[in-house]
Amino acid sequence: DGLNQVLVDGVYKHAGTIFKEYAKKYSNANEYRKYEDMERHELLLDTRFISGKRFQRFSQFYFTTSELKSNLDEIYETVKDALQIYLHRKLRQVREKELYLFQYYGSTEEKEMYADPHEDGQIIVLAPRASGEGLEGLIYGEEESWQPLEPNRDHVLIIPGKALEAQSNPDILALSHRVRRISQKFPRTALLYGA
Repeated sequence: DGLNQVLVDGVYKHAGTIFKEYAKKYSNANEYRKYEDMERHELLLDTRFISGKRFQRFSQFYFTTSELKSNLDEIYETVKDALQIYLHRKLRQVREKELYLFQYYGSTEEKEMYADPHEDGQIIVLAPRASGEGLEGLIYGEEESWQPLEPNRDHVLIIPGKALEAQSNPDILALSHRVRRISQKFPRTALLYGA
């Protein structure tokens, strides 16, 4: 089976409330990082966090997030297995699987980039469709250029990371990507899952 888009939509539906609740309380905690430029908020939705007492009144968000993590984990393992067959080697996981929820906000300074060009450290990262455009990847062809990378609904984008590049010698390169501010409409909400 593929991605359950209903679960993704459910997480996005509650994202605003969740961020408002935890911005004040956990701005210095590991689960929640509030960036100094006030343009990006990031929440690690690990099992300990979403099942904690402070989350009990968000039961619908808890159940939706738990189901989504299971759904994404099945996809992750399927992709990892396929890569191992293709590469004829076992891939070593370099970190725990984690689900992140991001919100990108408009800037009074009209900053063009929400996230500067970078490569992820994981083997792969799964990115369901975000609530708005902006994700771009550096694609190599006759000339390298930045191209939009928004997957269709019910699909995930598979982003190869630096751990995959290192373990594939490097048959598969890590994808350099960025998040550009396309529209005045904000916040832009996005999910990432990987290890």
